[in-house]
Amino acid sequence: MKQLKSSMFITGVSSLFILSACGDGSGGDDVGTITLYSPETPDMSAELAEAFEAEYGGTVNVEYAGTNVLVNQMLAESDNPQADVWYGGGGFMPFESAIDMGILEAYQPEAASDWEVYENDIKMRQEDWMYTGIELFALGFAYNPDLVSEDELPQTWEDLLDPRWEGELQMPNPAASGTATLLVLSQLLEMGEEEGWAYFDELVQQMSAMPDSGLAPTKQLPQVKLLLALALISWRTK
Repeated sequence: MKQLKSSMFITGVSSLFILSACGDGSGGDDVGTITLYSPETPDMSAELAEAFEAEYGGTVNVEYAGTNVLVNQMLAESDNPQADVWYGGGGFMPFESAIDMGILEAYQPEAASDWEVYENDIKMRQEDWMYTGIELFALGFAYNPDLVSEDELPQTWEDLLDPRWEGELQMPNPAASGTATLLVLSQLLEMGEEEGWAYFDELVQQMSAMPDSGLAPTKQLPQVKLLLALALISWRTK
């Protein structure tokens, strides 16, 4: 069953971080063991680890969790950091928070050495190279075409409050997922704090579940015949 996506309302940039030195980057040298923290899918995170091992040697241990879970974990570990690399997340806001917490180190990727901070009004990297963007996100929803026709789809975020969607929606848990955090912040900026929180008070009543993973709702579409799932669509930089 295919999953289609539409209604893209806001964009953000996901980022790559190097938290501590993990070798000199020369091919063929054993760089030891590297710990990768990633909120990307387990399959994608594993592919990244395998590609690095094939290119540089060493061993990459992957720890997968939602963006906010990883940020809280890194903060708790700040006196004894366990992560070498933090890859990905829902927009750049979690990484700005991590800078304020003092849990990142600067790193300038060779492939991005000539990047400006902004390009076409999109933030590509942090001013002091504390993070570098690698993906452009559009926030929208996925739907089950076996259950919902295209002409029935919501056209605005407010349309998600229609009684017909009660119990037919899923979104990630904002306490764990950077995807959901991006959704919440975008609506608060658009609607204002009072109206925005009132909107989410109603929206959560429409949910059948709120899993921790940003991608989990889209995976539930065929299994539970879910009608709609809030999601991120991404484009990676080369």
